[in-house]
Amino acid sequence: MDIDAVREWLGSRGEYGALALLAGVLVVATRDKRIAAGVATVVVGLGLIAGGLVDTALEKMGMKGAL
Repeated sequence: MDIDAVREWLGSRGEYGALALLAGVLVVATRDKRIAAGVATVVVGLGLIAGGLVDTALEKMGMKGAL
C-alpha cells in the first residue's frame, strides 16, 4: 500500500490522528514526566484515526461522513 492510498483510506481527520498518535508515542517513549499528556495525545490520535476510517467507509457506501 503506498502513501497516497493510505492517505485516501484515512481521510484528513485520520491523517491528523496519525500525527497525534505518533507525537504521543514519542512523548511517552522519551519523557517520564509527561506520560499523562502523551497518553491523552495517543487517545485523541486513535479517536481521530477511527473517525477518519468511519468517514471514509461511509463515503464509499454513498453516505455523508459524520463531519
